[in-house]
Amino acid sequence: MLLAKFRYFIAISVVALIALTPAVAQKGQKKKCGTVVLQGVVVNKTTKEPIDAAVVNIVQYGLWNVTCKEGKFCFKNVPSDKVDLVVQVLGYKTLQIPIDIKEDRTYDLTLALEESNFAIKEVTVVAKESKTGSSTSSSIEKSVLEHIQPTNLGDVMQLLPGQIANNPDLQNNAQLSLRQAVSTENNSFGSSIVMNGAPMSNNANMQTSNKGGIDLRQISTDNIESIEIIRGIPSAEYGDLTSGAVIINTKAGKTPLELLARFNPNTVQSSISKGFDLKKDRGFLNIDGGYTQSYADERTVSGSYERINGQLTYSKSNLLKGILNLNVTADYYLSNDMSKPDPDAIKAMTEEGMKDQGGHVAISSRFNFNKEWARTVKFDISLSYAHQKDYLHQFMTPSPYGLVNVARKDTLIQNSFTPGTYWAEKTVDGKPINFYTKLSNSFYKKIAGGTHRFLVGAEYKIDGNVGEGYIFDEMLPPNLSANMARPRPFKDIPLLNQFSSYIQDELYYNIKKMTYKAQVGARYDMVQPTTKYQKQMISPRLNVSACFNKTLTARFGYGVNYKAPSLRYLYPDYAYVDLLSANYYDPNTGDKYAFTTTRVFNVENPDLKPSRNRKIEIGFDYRIKKMTFGITLYDEKLTNGFTMSDSFIPISYQKSNVIIVDGSPKFDYANAENGIYMASLDKPSNDAKEFNKGVEFDFNFGRVDAIRTSFILSGGYMKTTNTKNGLDYFMYTYKVHSRPTTVGIYPEGSDEKNFSRFTTALRLVHNIPELRFVISFTAQTIWSEKNWYTTDKIRKYPIGYMGSDGSINMLTPEEAKLPQYDYLVLIVNDNKYKTTSYDPLWLYNIRITKEMKNGINFSFYANNFLFHQPIQKSSIGNYTMRNPALYFGTELSIKLY
Repeated sequence: MLLAKFRYFIAISVVALIALTPAVAQKGQKKKCGTVVLQGVVVNKTTKEPIDAAVVNIVQYGLWNVTCKEGKFCFKNVPSDKVDLVVQVLGYKTLQIPIDIKEDRTYDLTLALEESNFAIKEVTVVAKESKTGSSTSSSIEKSVLEHIQPTNLGDVMQLLPGQIANNPDLQNNAQLSLRQAVSTENNSFGSSIVMNGAPMSNNANMQTSNKGGIDLRQISTDNIESIEIIRGIPSAEYGDLTSGAVIINTKAGKTPLELLARFNPNTVQSSISKGFDLKKDRGFLNIDGGYTQSYADERTVSGSYERINGQLTYSKSNLLKGILNLNVTADYYLSNDMSKPDPDAIKAMTEEGMKDQGGHVAISSRFNFNKEWARTVKFDISLSYAHQKDYLHQFMTPSPYGLVNVARKDTLIQNSFTPGTYWAEKTVDGKPINFYTKLSNSFYKKIAGGTHRFLVGAEYKIDGNVGEGYIFDEMLPPNLSANMARPRPFKDIPLLNQFSSYIQDELYYNIKKMTYKAQVGARYDMVQPTTKYQKQMISPRLNVSACFNKTLTARFGYGVNYKAPSLRYLYPDYAYVDLLSANYYDPNTGDKYAFTTTRVFNVENPDLKPSRNRKIEIGFDYRIKKMTFGITLYDEKLTNGFTMSDSFIPISYQKSNVIIVDGSPKFDYANAENGIYMASLDKPSNDAKEFNKGVEFDFNFGRVDAIRTSFILSGGYMKTTNTKNGLDYFMYTYKVHSRPTTVGIYPEGSDEKNFSRFTTALRLVHNIPELRFVISFTAQTIWSEKNWYTTDKIRKYPIGYMGSDGSINMLTPEEAKLPQYDYLVLIVNDNKYKTTSYDPLWLYNIRITKEMKNGINFSFYANNFLFHQPIQKSSIGNYTMRNPALYFGTELSIKLY
């Protein structure tokens, strides 16, 4: 079935690309390229030796070339214009230079690259902001990762404007949070992580430990060469996201043997890597591996986290006479999150753990056809598989005895009983699989004096789960309630299919002393085609900028992003409601009997839509000499967010006694009475809404050579509002002695809550190139941190109620205050009307890196080393710990060239 779907995708993609590209290419007037030749050699700046496998890219045209063994490259028939030439290769700093190409000329260039080490004058140890004419993003180089010593991808996020620095933590699930004052599952689930051209997927993760997006702990940074974190409006090429994207490229090319060891108070981490030149123009082979062990408290083994990761990468350029550039990656990871019983405890009551292991194979191929309508054609394909297990071993003491419910349909049956005490075990066995493939075509045209770089493409992906699902002994259930789940195999859940296509024009115009850039595109997505869940979306994307006199740039962006629901939301398990209809206990014999009524409900929601996020940005960048100042205002509105909403339904069932007939217990139907139970069912919905707005800035004052120090000030103000769609149904039980048979209805957007934070981070980077020594100091200040409810939306009085017969009865404001509806009036604490705020908080971090000429590197960091405040009092009198504890760590790496 997978092969059939792949063939279907290829057929559609080929037709779409053939149909789209000529139509676009024929627009506007044609202009001859002339006889311009842009050629040259890429060399090591220090040794002057040629550099093999360096990628030379003309940004405006999307043209690329890979250097040969002699370091040479050549572009023929290049259009005249002002362009940017970018050169990248593993182990060297990226070089970007502007070139004003004139007609009928030959350019012979020598491009000298600096090695990416700490001996260069201006070493990069902070994130670089990239905004002009494209997505608002932060770029992070390998030297940054070597300096900050991250234990996983989550530690890198502290480099973003407005983000708070935290200590490394491998004990808790780490999630992405982009432009949010408070983290939410929809934000993390709507953040895409793209590894070597293939997006990682969490759509088929059915584990109870899944809290939204990819767990960042499983992604080691030791084999990563570069990271781009897109916070703004992404290119139309990126889809199935709402919040943003993280683009990761791992090492591919010749590298020395590197041994790394990292230590901090509760974590030990090690890794080994090597990039081999296979000689005789056979390409490169990179091997990476790592091991991490972390304890919640080094004095006990009650909580621990373990990670093993490895990657094998083969890369080869200039295949098929220079046309093909190939990259093949295979990786493996294992993460083990355990909570063991305390061996010193008298009786260990609970043991639980989460184990996740898997791998992924990806092939990325780029064809340099250099034809008018097909300059660069890319084909990516990947397949991933994981085996996830959540394990719970728990001691149960039902009081007095627990009922065992095994019915899978509407019925009334006699029940069995659990023992008075017992050990319960539950396993959630998931095996998510993901198949992804993409075909894209990039070409350029000169139209009306400007350059238009077109990108068209299509992609298809499949998510599924072939695991055994929820596994437990139904006679010894892990929990006892009226809504007790049943074992369920995940392999019975249908596959999630998504087809997408996109088109984008990236244009450049130079008019007198002004430069105009724009990225205009649209994306089409179809989720679950040919099923009742089929949904179609169109996502427009726009980024434009105008640069005045090469100093001031104004930017504007608008875009719509969509995220498909996961299998968890598309295909939830049936909801089971088990109600006690009769029970009997004979004190003389000790015999006990019970009868239970079971009702089964399908809680799937065919109307479930993909979540939608509308983004708007306005920004300005100013450059003077070595200084750059950037500021961005943004407004994001996420609607149709995923959540499990309470769905209430009254259940009529029979209540009676147990009678003994011929020595057997029977339900006494003759004397049965009808009872009403108001059941609460979790049903997938689009009721969540999130609004994010704020301003972020990045001011780089450049390097003061006299003191060898750079000054960077970044930060931001962000406000997040969480609310809900539709009327709010809530069952209030505090004012009644038994479970009510009516449900209160409250206004839309009830309990709308707001969070805000204003943060700055001043970074001082001092480096002495002659000593290969770098020290960075960060002074982070949280000037303001608040949370509050929108007072006019705090729910208290009902606007109606659902009766025991399921009827909806609306109330006027006057009726809602009548005594007979007093049980529906919610008790609201006075503090709910108050704003919770805190005094300013300071955090000081220091990092030191020393690189030896013999390949030995030593790094040290200390967090919060000047200001430690265990708890702080809020404006309403609550106490909380806001800043992380004093923390330190070291790293030792050895590079054998």
